[in-house]
Amino acid sequence: MSDATIEAESAEAHDHPSDLDYVKVFVALLVLTGIEVATFFIDLPTPMLIGSLAILMSVKIYLIAAWFMHLRIDNRLFSRLFITGISFAVVVYLIMLSTFLLWDQFDF
Repeated sequence: MSDATIEAESAEAHDHPSDLDYVKVFVALLVLTGIEVATFFIDLPTPMLIGSLAILMSVKIYLIAAWFMHLRIDNRLFSRLFITGISFAVVVYLIMLSTFLLWDQFDF
């Protein structure tokens, strides 16, 4: 294969988004952040508030990781490592949170 053929194939394999695509993602993140802020001014029950904020947070994390960290066009191994790391961090956070809530109930 010639160098031109290899460069053409690699350009097709890693088709990077245009600047307009990044602006669209930025606007989507801006709108999602506005919705998150607006939820505090709406009188929602606490479980619904937490659930809606968790969903919005997850969508924003996905958009940032997929577009700005380029995980959607990189090797799947990088996506798996990112998901494993963030899942581990959430589990550790929940364990620590439950530990603080559990130990707060006991009088020593």
